[in-house]
Amino acid sequence: MTKPRLDIIIKSPSGGAWNNQRRVAQIWAELGHEVRFIFVWSSEKPSIDGMTCKPLLGAKKQGRLLKFMSLITSLLTWFYSSDRADILIVKGVPLGVPITLLNFICFWRRSKIILIADMHTSGHLDHVHHLQATRSWLFKLVSKITHSRKLYRWMMRHVDHVIGNNHHIANDFVENFGLDKGKAHAIPSMMNDHFFKTKLITERPDDKILFVGRMTDQKNIEHLLKAFQIVLTNAPHLRLLIAGYGPLKDHYQNLARTMDINDNIDFLGNQSDINMLQNQCRCLVLTSHYEGVPQVMIEAMANGMPVIAYDHLSGPLESIGGGVNGELVASGDIHAMADAIERSSHYPWKPTDIRESIMDFHPDEAKKHYIAFAENHLN
Repeated sequence: MTKPRLDIIIKSPSGGAWNNQRRVAQIWAELGHEVRFIFVWSSEKPSIDGMTCKPLLGAKKQGRLLKFMSLITSLLTWFYSSDRADILIVKGVPLGVPITLLNFICFWRRSKIILIADMHTSGHLDHVHHLQATRSWLFKLVSKITHSRKLYRWMMRHVDHVIGNNHHIANDFVENFGLDKGKAHAIPSMMNDHFFKTKLITERPDDKILFVGRMTDQKNIEHLLKAFQIVLTNAPHLRLLIAGYGPLKDHYQNLARTMDINDNIDFLGNQSDINMLQNQCRCLVLTSHYEGVPQVMIEAMANGMPVIAYDHLSGPLESIGGGVNGELVASGDIHAMADAIERSSHYPWKPTDIRESIMDFHPDEAKKHYIAFAENHLN
């Protein structure tokens, strides 16, 4: 019997979300499903063995408004064509809103919708609400529509299943958005096994700490800089390596100069060899406003590196604890973060214990869950 075709709808073929979803797609393709990627905000068409990639945007460069209008037109055209699959896998909660809405009003042929969520939705919505006070009237207007809790609760009534990358993410939909408990599934991300295979170093340098991630408001790098400034009063030799790029890079570089700590910070931009950076540093530090399951956190711990993070819901709170693989700090407490960073340089971390603590994220373990989900819900 022919297995249902799957359309995986994702923003663009880039970043950790894309890498994880591509690995999941390969698992389902091995089970006999025809898998196709639909890119909603990109004109790229990467070549992937055994899979078709369909960008909804043309290659012509357009301004943001024209690009958005073109996307709407292309999305409607694709959705109401016979080309659409019977099972839609939507990567990302905000993207799930228009897909679910279109599916709801499509009276002639509705598809099964499976939402894959990699962020803590309540934390995300709370942060967007906090941002409204400082943003433009257009942001306020649009976010009231796109980030409405009522709209998300409506979506939970009309999706078939939700896969959260950990239990906090999955339970958030049940407890705060009314998702039926039987439709919520906690399945770890499909990580690259490279970090689980690297040789663990027994002693890490104690003169560098590391941040890896996009330089956006969500990552709250301002708190990291302030905590680092405090640490320097007792450890002036310490260096902070910041790997990543984003719209706020210039802002944070200027802030470091204003705080007179720029001589101890290396803004490295995007880096291809994160493993090499990890082996140069004592710990990874995360001061985000909210998180899902940060890929950089799992990669670091798979490589035997401790993680110091704020204790907001989801990834860090669920994965860090017991003095084994890092330390959780009360969210927003900059002085406590500085103390934790300083303690980390003297704490006797055991790399083998750190790796062992997150073996649930090993791709071989995650693969079992995705196979089971496919056998139970994709046929």
